[in-house]
Amino acid sequence: MGDTNNQLNEMQQQEKSKKDAMEFYNSIIANSYEKGSIYTHLIIVAGFASFFTFWSHVKDEVNIIDAHVSVIYVIISVSFFIAWEVFEMIYSSWQLEKLYNLNGVPPAEFKIQMDRADKEIKKFQASWVRLWRYELLITIIFGFSGAFLLTLSYVKTLLP
Repeated sequence: MGDTNNQLNEMQQQEKSKKDAMEFYNSIIANSYEKGSIYTHLIIVAGFASFFTFWSHVKDEVNIIDAHVSVIYVIISVSFFIAWEVFEMIYSSWQLEKLYNLNGVPPAEFKIQMDRADKEIKKFQASWVRLWRYELLITIIFGFSGAFLLTLSYVKTLLP
């Protein structure tokens, strides 16, 4: 009987350790995503601004097809970027609503509910990092393609 209890306690401890490790992992992923996405957004928005500034100055000098195709590539890139941002806004407002609903919770229950909500948020953020990477890849590929095409077309105008 004692061995069975020890085995049961050991299994429970292993299960708790796995759960704690997963919560820690989700926390690290969520925090890394938040920090990384802020810098990434800055770089991408600066890239879009640079492209459209350059495009507005050279669109009449380059091949018309190259100008149109390059801007279509960048518009696809911007569209994916904006779609992801809208998704994040909807998700964030949903999370804020959940947190706002904790307003009337008794103090003894509040900490427990906040911890639960925080764990749910971090778990969800950890799961969507894979999607974010795909969105980022599509944004970058189309953005660079448009910028490269426009730059190449402009360089061709400079050659004799």
